[in-house]
Amino acid sequence: MPHMTAHEPPRDWLAMLKTNDKGNPHPGLTLNWTVMLEHHPDARGMLALDEFSGQTMLLARPPWSGPRS
Repeated sequence: MPHMTAHEPPRDWLAMLKTNDKGNPHPGLTLNWTVMLEHHPDARGMLALDEFSGQTMLLARPPWSGPRS
């Protein structure tokens, strides 16, 4: 079995975001959401792909969801 290592996000992932002429990220752009979910440090370990079912699994509460009541 191959050795599995944690994916280290690129340090310049913010440069991967598509921005407007003022340099602000386009909030509704799917590409920007994908980049954020894949590379933002607070989202690490939150999602995983179940390769058997082909479904995305939520492994941890999103940081923006707030504390559980």
